[in-house]
Amino acid sequence: MARLRITPVNIQLGRNRVVRRAYGIDEIALVPGGRTVDPAVTDSSWTLAGVTREIPIIASAMDGVVDVGVAVELTKLGALGVLNLEGVQCRYDDPNPVLDRIAAVGKEEFVPLMQELYSQPVREDLIRLRIAEIKEKGGIAAVSATPVAALRFGQAIAEAGADLFFVQATVVSTEHIGPEGQETLDLAALRRDFGVPVVIGNCVTYEVALQLMRAGAAGVMVGIGPGAACTSRGVLGIGIPQATSVADCAAARDDHEKESGRRVPVIAGTGANSTSEALFLTQKAMEAGADACLLVTPYYNKPTQEGLYRHYKQIADRVAIPQILYNVPGRTACDMKPETVERLADIPNIVGIKEASGSIERIQELVQRLGERMDVYSGDDALAAAAMLNGARGVISVTANVAPQLMHEMCVAALAGDRVQAEALDARLAGLHRALFLESNPIPVKWAVAQLGLIPAGIRLPLTPLSEALYPDVRAAMRQAGVL
Repeated sequence: MARLRITPVNIQLGRNRVVRRAYGIDEIALVPGGRTVDPAVTDSSWTLAGVTREIPIIASAMDGVVDVGVAVELTKLGALGVLNLEGVQCRYDDPNPVLDRIAAVGKEEFVPLMQELYSQPVREDLIRLRIAEIKEKGGIAAVSATPVAALRFGQAIAEAGADLFFVQATVVSTEHIGPEGQETLDLAALRRDFGVPVVIGNCVTYEVALQLMRAGAAGVMVGIGPGAACTSRGVLGIGIPQATSVADCAAARDDHEKESGRRVPVIAGTGANSTSEALFLTQKAMEAGADACLLVTPYYNKPTQEGLYRHYKQIADRVAIPQILYNVPGRTACDMKPETVERLADIPNIVGIKEASGSIERIQELVQRLGERMDVYSGDDALAAAAMLNGARGVISVTANVAPQLMHEMCVAALAGDRVQAEALDARLAGLHRALFLESNPIPVKWAVAQLGLIPAGIRLPLTPLSEALYPDVRAAMRQAGVL
């Protein structure tokens, strides 16, 4: 089967200079991931150098983000916080008054103040103390430093018992070159001799990413200056087209897979109300490297049940990747009946259905009809607990965007058959299940996620911002779920 081949476009910048065309995240359109599956089914945990976390979030190694307390709390929540060993935490016995001064200063006074505060040296005794404090309180001691600090304090970091070490600089490579006569950092040697797993930050290119992986890096972080908190782009003029950089580093990951044997699946949403268009999208998704796809029932044109069967069968017959059906009659004006789903279950690469008809009886009938031939997922948060207690494999969730941990815990309980625990957790989520549909989805959920600081406020027409009169209802539901 042919794969989509992307050929780099070179542009002549000047007489003797040719540059490659590259793209930032805001310059491309991304197809949403197709298989949106409940965390309890997919297992949202991940492992970095033997350290397993339930939530795939790393809090940035910045003075204003992570201290000992935050690192410990993030560990308890299932995430990971990285402590900056060259920040105020390891320069001052009590960093809190220093942080208060930073928070209170204006823009004009900021640089002189930071120069004053950072004139205090990094202390080895405080490095050992902060790592010990995190570990004594049950936290994962993930710490960060520059290559120079890695050379100077590496032994102390290892002896103190750090669990992960992040090497960060404006740009990184496998070898850091310092002034003549000064010892330089060899990342391969560091990884080999350090005794602590090494994660490399601020990687940019395919070549460097592959070198870092081959050097034994436990993880590679991609980018320079993509976020609002980073000043590299504005101050130094150094930045990267993040989309191209991620794609290049992912290509390095794919090539390194041949050596490591690991693969991360890519799933694309390719549904459309025209069979030819859905087939085209699914084919192109596969050619571009997708491992599976999610296809909604054709909307607006109201096909018959035989039409639905032929639609999905034709796509499955011609594109040999796993496919998930999606039935949401309230949005498509098309309801795929259980008998039709059962017919489609005989097609080997149709592997699941997201059922969003709002009926627990429909879920029960599908589970009974399909058995082990096809996985059933609830498409309605309010019915998710009941659906899983009745044999569904999970939920493709709206609520989980706002309260992922609580939804995860509820799903784990429901899938284990623990009705009492599942229903108790679902009771805490009930307010969100309701509030996130007070106006058309995704209006309330986008507002709620923006309130959590995860995305900018705003929504595209024809959808409009959440009515201000509903703010208190959504906030109350978020507080009930423990996310505010």
